[in-house]
Amino acid sequence: MAETLKAADEEYWNQGLNIVVLKDKKPLHEWQKWIHERQTEQEFNALPWTEANQYAVVCGTKANNGLYFCAIDFDVKNLPSEVIEKGKEILKNLPTTQTEETWSKGQHFVFFSHTKPETVSAYHNVCALELLGEKKLCIMAPSEGYRRLNDNMPSEVQDLEGLFLKAIYNAGIRTKEQKAEAWFNREDLTVKPYEGEHPQCIRELLKGVEQGLRNEA
Repeated sequence: MAETLKAADEEYWNQGLNIVVLKDKKPLHEWQKWIHERQTEQEFNALPWTEANQYAVVCGTKANNGLYFCAIDFDVKNLPSEVIEKGKEILKNLPTTQTEETWSKGQHFVFFSHTKPETVSAYHNVCALELLGEKKLCIMAPSEGYRRLNDNMPSEVQDLEGLFLKAIYNAGIRTKEQKAEAWFNREDLTVKPYEGEHPQCIRELLKGVEQGLRNEA
């Protein structure tokens, strides 16, 4: 198993990505420094391969191609059927890419993004989806419990985080970025500040109000 894992993840390491080895989804060593630093060949070879049955790529890091490695995690474990179906609906609006089955019979959809992706976990219980970006690990096949589902390579996208949030919003789920109330019910002002004259309601408030009437005003 150790030789098989090392041969598989060496391909990712050669692309400029950092590798972590695991036993039953638990990292066997410290790895956080590789969020920001390149893993050396000596560090790669010194990983505890003989103890591992899985390996992962550190997400949100830039590969030799100048793009950021990231993935969409479709995690169906212990979720109701309507949540899983919502996730399937959203996935139809994302590009076809390298796809792998996970330990819990979910799926990983692997991408390279021109824009560095943040990790987005807030919608997992709504649509079974999470964006694995900066500071996250993505366990890869042929780790124990993981297998490739197609022969695709990771698709290149301009901004996976933007695509992900747009797909969620188009499926009827309001994202955090879109929940803020707009001034004067003008949703366009959530992205462009209001620069016109004060409306009548504001002009009246600026004149001041009598003591005891502030709530009414």
